[in-house]
Amino acid sequence: MSSTSVVPQRAGAPNPPEYDLFVVHAEADRAWVDGYLKHALGLDPGRVMTPRDFRLGSSVVGEFERGVTSSRFTLLVLSPAFLADRWAELGEGLVSFSAVDEGRNRLLALTLHPCQAPLRLRFRESLDCSDWTRWDEEARPAAPPPRRTRADHRGHRLPLSRHGSVSYGGRSLLPRPG
Repeated sequence: MSSTSVVPQRAGAPNPPEYDLFVVHAEADRAWVDGYLKHALGLDPGRVMTPRDFRLGSSVVGEFERGVTSSRFTLLVLSPAFLADRWAELGEGLVSFSAVDEGRNRLLALTLHPCQAPLRLRFRESLDCSDWTRWDEEARPAAPPPRRTRADHRGHRLPLSRHGSVSYGGRSLLPRPG
């Protein structure tokens, strides 16, 4: 007869994520991410993680997992180089699985260079930074929404704008409460 041990979970709210955003990109796109995107997001640089922040001597797979699990959102910077990069593919796979496993969307997509993204990514609303003249207006919504929330009809927490409406990147998702 075997027994199964169960580790009790701590009651209460889960620990807040260490990072607001984990940016997964191909090495070929690193200069754009570091030189433009991280600054355009307007987030505290200490709350944005990229593969350059992986801990020396740690497993790369473990660091991708840490990036996904310790961030509120994961942003995929899509390009032909991203689609050919095995590490970027791993990061995308982990965040896609995490979204299904947790029952909440933590994946954001941004197209830097035109490419044929897989169907699992094409069905998502995404940002288009393939035209440099639109970078500023497209990159800003990539910043995670404000931390204020309200519950939707299923009990999921949704971000609230400063006016009390649920929004993401300046786009209202629900009408303002009357």
